[in-house]
Amino acid sequence: MTFSPLVDAAAKGLHDESSLIATPSQQLVLMHSTAASYRTVHDELHPPGGIDHRVQFYEDEDYLASAVADFLAGGLTIGQPGIVIATDAHRAAFAEHLESEGFDVEAEVRAGHLAMLDARTTLDQIMRDASPDPARFRTVIGGAIEAHFDADGADRPVVRLYGEMVDLLWRDGNTDASLRVEELWNALGDTYA
Repeated sequence: MTFSPLVDAAAKGLHDESSLIATPSQQLVLMHSTAASYRTVHDELHPPGGIDHRVQFYEDEDYLASAVADFLAGGLTIGQPGIVIATDAHRAAFAEHLESEGFDVEAEVRAGHLAMLDARTTLDQIMRDASPDPARFRTVIGGAIEAHFDADGADRPVVRLYGEMVDLLWRDGNTDASLRVEELWNALGDTYA
């Protein structure tokens, strides 16, 4: 079992549809949106080897909504729960696309198959001053993930995650915190590997 984050960079350019596919051996699949200027720093943080960290480019907001909805739908269809940590506008767009694909988003949320969390609120929960707190991150994000595991941890389905916390921090100009959140995602992935 390996942690395989997927990154959806908020940049113009080409895209690779294959980066939205999770293999059965993965426990967590992370897709997140980041500013275009983040890519160079991101690539330095994630050299080849180790954790499989991919970049998915998109051309516009509708493409992002469609790509994230397809990413989540692919998991929900085969029993892989999803967690979305995004802005209000993006959560609404993802839900709209999922509904158009035949999913009852409210029913999926009620059943515990899908969690739709606000990115700013989640950041407020994990931040101490202007920096993410590792213990808070593990409690908040780890708790959301573990809600999908059975009591003894024996049943650990692949959990698909989409998050925008890194992007929000980057756009806020808090690049150090943005990079630290990226590191915390990787450390959390190691926990579930």
